[in-house]
Amino acid sequence: EEHILPNMEFTPVISKHLKTMDPRVFVFAPGSMDLLSNEFGINIEDRVTYDSAAHVMYLDLSGLTVSTQEEVDDLSAMWEAKLQEVTRSKGPVDVVMNYDNFDCRDNVVDAFADMARDMESKYYKSASRYGDHAFFRQRLARKLKLLSADELFESFDSNRDGLCSAAEVRTGLLRMAINVSPAALKRIMSVPGSDGPVDALNKDQFIKAMDNYFDNRGEYEGL
Repeated sequence: EEHILPNMEFTPVISKHLKTMDPRVFVFAPGSMDLLSNEFGINIEDRVTYDSAAHVMYLDLSGLTVSTQEEVDDLSAMWEAKLQEVTRSKGPVDVVMNYDNFDCRDNVVDAFADMARDMESKYYKSASRYGDHAFFRQRLARKLKLLSADELFESFDSNRDGLCSAAEVRTGLLRMAINVSPAALKRIMSVPGSDGPVDALNKDQFIKAMDNYFDNRGEYEGL
C-alpha cells in the first residue's frame, strides 16, 4: 500500500482471499522451502490417497516445485514406499496423478522423468496424468504421457453417454484428489449463453470448462 498502490494509474482488483507470501520464498538457497516434506504446512504424504475397492492410487502434486536432486530423491522414496505397500498383496495398481500448477526445474527434469518411468515400470497397471496449460508447456510434460483433453472427458464420462453431468465432473475431480465446493461446481457447469448451470456438459463445453477451471483455479477455490 505504501510503495505500489499510490503510484498505479488504475485501481487493481485485489482478492478477498489474498494471503501473505511464505517468507521462505525470499531465501535464495536450493531446497530452503522444503516443499516436499512441508508444502506450506501440508505434508506431501497427505497428497497420496488410495481407493482400495478400485485399487487406484492418487498422487496430488499440484502447486509443488521440484528444483533439486535431493527433492527428486525424497519424492521418489516416499512414493515408492506407498506403492510397495499397496502392490505387495494386490499387484500392480492404477495410478492417477494431478500435475496442476506443478513445476519441475530444467536441471532435474531428466532425473524426475527417469524416476517416474521407473515407478511406472515396477508398480503401475496404468498411469493417467493431467496438468494445466502451464505444465503442458514444460519440458517434463514432453517426457511423460499426459491425458489429452479427449481422454480426460472419456475418463469423466462414466456412463459413456457423451455428456458429463455435475456428479460425473465432481467424481472425476475427486479421482484427481481435487475436492470442489458446490459453488465452484455450479460455476464449472455454467456455460456461456445459459441462464445458469446446465445439467450436463458435452465434450466441447467440458474441455472449455476444464481449461477455465485449471487456468483460474484460485478463483474457484475462493467460492
